[in-house]
Amino acid sequence: FCIKIQTLTSIEKEVEANPKSYQLRFALGALYFELASIEYDAATYEIKKGNPALLEKAEREFNEALKLKKDDSLTYYYLGHLAILKQHNIDLAMEFYKKSIKSDPLNQRAYYKLHPLYLFQKKYSEAAALLENLTKIVKDDANVYHRLSLTYLFIGDYGRVIENAKKALSIKKNTESQLILASAYSKTK
Repeated sequence: FCIKIQTLTSIEKEVEANPKSYQLRFALGALYFELASIEYDAATYEIKKGNPALLEKAEREFNEALKLKKDDSLTYYYLGHLAILKQHNIDLAMEFYKKSIKSDPLNQRAYYKLHPLYLFQKKYSEAAALLENLTKIVKDDANVYHRLSLTYLFIGDYGRVIENAKKALSIKKNTESQLILASAYSKTK
């Protein structure tokens, strides 16, 4: 922890000396975000542990970083987190995650953050389309196909559940995909 504080102080001084450096602004925002040590209450989504002042600083630095480097995938990604953590604004978070994906279609983490938000809003078709797009980019990731099988389970398209669960299992054996596969088979009989 002491090393992080020393690093923080060092980066803050560097940003002060070089306020137009995207890399320093982004690094400072990421460090503030990490040091906030966020834990939130799963029932109320309120922050129960952490440092909201550091989240404010992180948001400020990420916004400054975006001014210096427009359309940056990772900056949008972090701003998506902050939209949920600070404002509980799912729509804003979704917009940031979409911008992150548009800026870098290979940013799987942004897909994985956006997908459950679609599910939460019961936008199952959008969730499926998002992951179908990801399967065109990432061919051999069991997690993508597992999530896609789960999404089709919500939709009720059991044929596609089976297809995607089998694909996930062919890449990596896992209990979750097996359970989804069993559930789909039980619905088709």
